[in-house]
Amino acid sequence: MADGPDPEATPGSAPDAPAVAIRVTRTGGIAGIRRGWRVESGEPDGWAGLVDACPWDEGAVPDGADRFTWCIEVHAPEPERRAEVPETAMRGPWRELVERVRDEGEPVRARRGGADA
Repeated sequence: MADGPDPEATPGSAPDAPAVAIRVTRTGGIAGIRRGWRVESGEPDGWAGLVDACPWDEGAVPDGADRFTWCIEVHAPEPERRAEVPETAMRGPWRELVERVRDEGEPVRARRGGADA
């Protein structure tokens, strides 16, 4: 029996769900190593504007072999969103969001499909 909530569980609509839940997974590169980070917080300040600034509806074309691809998943604030962003499109708000998740979040073991293990 677990002593507390599963830290790897996907946030839901439970009353104690975090106000911010964002996961970033980087795949590809020459070695093909996957790396992931996540941030969960009860404080939405500064996150909602950054999430909204990202061009979620713009499709990006993968840009070749041996390049990184970033899977960005926002579970909160709503609405839930997911995008796969190639390395060459990782600029502006995308880069700001990824860097902030990496700086303020924690590393996670990434599994195939962009989700955390």
